[in-house]
Amino acid sequence: MKSKEIDISITEEITVSVGVVQVNRTAQFEEIYQKADKAMYQAKDAGRDCVKDYQGKQGHVLV
Repeated sequence: MKSKEIDISITEEITVSVGVVQVNRTAQFEEIYQKADKAMYQAKDAGRDCVKDYQGKQGHVLV
């Protein structure tokens, strides 16, 4: 089988903002989802293209 070369040109810039939450075994889905969502919006508010972990009102940038 021969491999084919594909020419892909990117015309749009894509950014990624990620929210991370550490959970325990008893955590409910809704609680996890809400915390991850808050952390994601903290990442977006920080300028996008970053990851924030959920720390209540103060998120910390993960390196």
